[in-house]
Amino acid sequence: MPLTKKGKSVFSKMQESYGKEKAQRVFYAMANSGKLKGVDFKRKRR
Repeated sequence: MPLTKKGKSVFSKMQESYGKEKAQRVFYAMANSGKLKGVDFKRKRR
């Protein structure tokens, strides 16, 4: 999933506190649940 500028910033902060693997799991879980908005580009529907 391509990240926006905000997404890259949030992800890097999570990596500092959680470590690389756990940060990735936590970040995508929060993004999929809707707790983080505007962190990834949405696909355009036809």
